[in-house]
Formats: sequence, C-alpha cells, structure tokens
Amino acid sequence: MSVLPKDSVRVVAQAHGFPDIDDDVAVALASDLEYRLREITQEATKFMRHSKRRRLTTQDINNALRHRNLEPIYGYSLPQPEPAKLEQLFRRAGTSDVFYIPDETVDLADFVNSTPLPKLPLDVTFSNHWLAIDGYQPAIPENPPIAIQRPDKPSASANKDGAAAAEAPTNNEARSDVVVRQKVAHTLSRELQMYYQNITEGLLGPDEEFRKQVLGSVRGDPGLHQLLPYFAQFIQEKVRTNLKNFTILLSMMHFVDALLANPNVFLEPYLHQVMPSVITCVVGKKLGDYPTEQNHWQLRDVAATLVAAICAKYANQYNEIQARVTKTLVKKFLSADTSLPTQYGAVKCLAQLGHRVVSMFLIDNIAAYRPFLEKKLGDPVTKPDAERIFAALAEAVGKYLKAQARQVKPDPLLPPTDESRQYALLHDFFGDRLTPYLS
Repeated sequence: MSVLPKDSVRVVAQAHGFPDIDDDVAVALASDLEYRLREITQEATKFMRHSKRRRLTTQDINNALRHRNLEPIYGYSLPQPEPAKLEQLFRRAGTSDVFYIPDETVDLADFVNSTPLPKLPLDVTFSNHWLAIDGYQPAIPENPPIAIQRPDKPSASANKDGAAAAEAPTNNEARSDVVVRQKVAHTLSRELQMYYQNITEGLLGPDEEFRKQVLGSVRGDPGLHQLLPYFAQFIQEKVRTNLKNFTILLSMMHFVDALLANPNVFLEPYLHQVMPSVITCVVGKKLGDYPTEQNHWQLRDVAATLVAAICAKYANQYNEIQARVTKTLVKKFLSADTSLPTQYGAVKCLAQLGHRVVSMFLIDNIAAYRPFLEKKLGDPVTKPDAERIFAALAEAVGKYLKAQARQVKPDPLLPPTDESRQYALLHDFFGDRLTPYLS
C-alpha cells in the first residue's frame, strides 16, 4: 500500500480537470506516483553525494529531473541557511504538522527607493571604419592588433675609440619605440583573378565584340569592390605608358565610363588615380599618332564628358573638385605655350561643366583669346586645328545663349552684364555660327 493517501491524488486530479475518479484508479496512481518520487529522490541523492554535501537541495532535484529528460522545477532556489537559522526558515501552520516558508509582502516603492537601480544599458549603434588604406591597416581599436617588429640594438664596439659612442644611444636605440606597421596582404579568390584577367585582356585585345561584352559586364556587375584598386592602378598604368596608342586610351576611357555607370561601385577612394588619367586624355599634348592620325579629337571629346560626369557625381563629397579642374583647364586654354589640341580639349571640357563656367571662363576671355586664334586661323599649317577650336567655342557660346534666352530670371550667381553689347561682341567674332542656336 502506498504512503500517499488516495485523497491527495484525487485533489490533484480535480485540479487538472478530472473531477471524479474511482478509488481503484486513485490507489493505482498513488502507487505509481510514490515509485516515481522515490526514483527521483534516489537520483537527487546521487547528485548530493557527488557534490560532497549532506543536505539535499532543489538544485539536486532539478539535476535529477534533467537526467530523466523531465522538465525541471522553475523558480529561484533558496540559499543554504546556517543550522542555527534553519528553524527560522520554516513556520508551522497553526497546531498542525504542516510547515511552510514565509513569503513576506514587499512594498514596491520601498524596494525601489532602498535598492540602487543599475545603469541603463547603452543603445545599440554601429559605426564604420577602414580595415586598410592603401595596403596599410590603421592602428585603431576596431582593427585587430598589429604585429610590431622592433629593430635589434647594435652591439657596442670593443675598441677604445668606440667607448664613448657605446655609452651614447645610437640611432636604432633612440628609435626603438617606433611602431612599424605591416602591410595587409590583400588576396583575391581564384574566380576574381580569372575575372580580372578576362576584363584586362578584353579591353586590350583586338576583338571589338568581346570588348563590348566586357564593358557591359563592368556596368552591371555588383561584385567589383575588391577589384577596384587593381582596376584604378590598371587604368593609371595603361594611360601613362600608352599615350601614343589611341585604341588603348579610348578603351580606358570607356572602361572609366563603365565603372561610373555601375551603381554598385564605390569609386570615390580611387579618384586620385583615375582623375589624372582622364584629364591627361583631355589636355594631353600628343595623344595617339598625332599629327599623322587625327583620331585624338574623339578621345578628347569622350574624356571631357567623363570629367564633367565625375565632377557632377562627386561634387557633394568633394566640393573643390570642379574648382580645381576648372583652374587647370583655364590655365591650359589661355596659355600661349600649349598646343592647339590641348586648348581644344580644355574648351570642350569647360563647355561640359555648365553654363556658369562658360560665361565666366570662356565668354569673358574670348576678347583676350581672339587675337591668338585669328593668328592661328591665318596660318595654313595650324588652320585645321584652329578651326576645331573655333567650332568648339561657337558651340559652347551658342548653347549658352540659347539657355539664357529660355531663362526668365537671370542667374543670381553670375555678375550682371550688358546683354546687347555682349551679343554684339560675340556675333562680331563668330558671325553666322551662332544663328542655328538662336533660331
């Protein structure tokens, strides 16, 4: 017969939704419950003994339940009281043999005022930092530590003349606290290496159809971030070493245009390498097989469009980029020592930078530039190149006048001008070349 009364089993059954159970069922459940309790208690006793304790705790019961793949008892376990305080831990309910743990009522206001609250945790934030800049890893807390190599101290000389020098610190000893930053090895996967090889071979190869496919891939591929430093170095090197190869120069300009057209490419950190190459193709003295071949004019037109696109795209990040480019172009345009193709490239590029640039740096300087250009137009040797400059100036001025005619209010950033007098001077120089733009 079980030590657990059947009445207790019936009460538990009623609490779980079984209001009426037979006495035989209650007796059977009581025997099974007693067996389960003895089994759990024996397992808990093993945990107690292995813990070298003589008192069974709730943690031992939980360990026994977990060992049996049963759900543990939820709640907080009580600390182990001292034997003298063990009698104070339990209280008798009246005169019966039922003991309970007193649960005192705690005033929330008193508890909050008496216990210092912990500090609020910091809000979740994120920040960006450079892993590597030009192959070097910045020494900042976000990056992993860098292995420091210190130069070995040289041994002091044993001769008499070197005794004084041995006492004084040498250069290496004085610089022993210098931190030497190691280069970060930038490795590319096999797939990216093959992709880079195919791109470069397609740009330099004779197959025009394959070159178009390569440029189309560069315009839309979203995974070119790791190849950008290699592409920038490739463009810079090919432009520098192939100034007489029109095909390679034009291919590099189309390559830059494809990189700018890709919305997933972050070209800003490499503008210092790309921009000089593009400007070289605008104002270079001799590009391609000039003067044997006249195909360099097309190259200058394409490069001028790229310079204007770069200035427009990165004007917010670099507010001085257009000012610096304009200063370089105006210097090439007004210098009498520069070649006529260089002046042509400067004019085409200034015309692409907007109507304010045309008004302030082309139209205002036409009066000073006119004698030089008329002299070149009168020379049969330089007349073909001078006519191209004249046509480029007429196109830039004509588009400016057409835009001014459509504009209701004058541009507040431009100084006020006498429009009738200005038009008379321009018409006297360009003549009927301005008529198509004003009709």
